[in-house]
Amino acid sequence: MDLTIISRASVVFIGAIWLITITLFIVSLHGTHVDEYGLLPRHHLSNANYLIYPFIHGSFSHLLGNLLPFTVFALFIARKGLARLLIVCFLCWAGATLGVWIFGRISYHIGLSGIVYGTWAYLLSYALVKKSIKSVLLAVVTLILYGSMIWGILPLHPWLSFESHLFGFLTGILVGWYYASQDKLKDADDHK
Repeated sequence: MDLTIISRASVVFIGAIWLITITLFIVSLHGTHVDEYGLLPRHHLSNANYLIYPFIHGSFSHLLGNLLPFTVFALFIARKGLARLLIVCFLCWAGATLGVWIFGRISYHIGLSGIVYGTWAYLLSYALVKKSIKSVLLAVVTLILYGSMIWGILPLHPWLSFESHLFGFLTGILVGWYYASQDKLKDADDHK
């Protein structure tokens, strides 16, 4: 089912991500050390850390640098419905979290970027496999707007969690491939 109108529930979900992230950022401005709720590889600190770390950001530019592309990618994915958006975001979060926890440097990892890179890779992978005009057009738009993000999967800066970017990206590729394959099969069945 290819929705041309994005559901209100999808917009509410995206808005909730903004609200939680901005709230935690404001809390951090008042001296609370929310970065301690980051993901620390191979250390079990608290179950809350696994859930909260994507919403914690170290600076305003970090916050906007994640929220703006997340919004674009999430809106593009939401064209396939809220369920698709939620599943893609969840799987990208889970893949990035697991990858960082197993392979990441011993440092607190924070931010939405694992999900951002995952949703971006989902859109690119989906377009490569599905090859529909709409999916390719959306992928081209994301490449024009955010193509330079690809450098984020490389260990170029010691302060950057490239691991989160990399494992989110790899997860997004797999999820995009899976859904595009399923949607192609469904389209073929619908045309019989």
